[in-house]
Amino acid sequence: MMAGKRCGAIFLEERKEETIKRLGARYLGVDFKSFKEKPTQVGKTPEELAEAYDWITGQDKLFIVDHFGSMPIDTLMNKIKYLHYVCKCDVIILDHLSMVISGSAIKDERKELDMVMTQLASFCASSTCHVIIVNHLNRDIASEFKPPKGKEDE
Repeated sequence: MMAGKRCGAIFLEERKEETIKRLGARYLGVDFKSFKEKPTQVGKTPEELAEAYDWITGQDKLFIVDHFGSMPIDTLMNKIKYLHYVCKCDVIILDHLSMVISGSAIKDERKELDMVMTQLASFCASSTCHVIIVNHLNRDIASEFKPPKGKEDE
């Protein structure tokens, strides 16, 4: 995984089995969609498939939270703390931030995102854990975020 580091993963848009298959396809260098549908028919031997599975699960370095969809901030923080303090994860990947609050009853999404980020920042400041957060941008407004054009000789 990550050069001797223990990694936790909270992927809110896919189940644990799909995450494992995605990692297996990457390890084997095969197309994920083909591997997902028929893992034994991607031109790899049973030994190569077993090696990929052992690489993902056998090192005691990857801990995947099996949860799909949104979750309350307190639940998220409890899962993150569990991954760090119990599983001893050095790095935790959260994919994706907006999904955490998508089912929330709070009307102000911006405020809730701020609340999540404050909790995560506080956790990181008080621990040795790193949290990598994926956030999806609204592509409809992406053109507003292009870098300004400079002079051609710069």
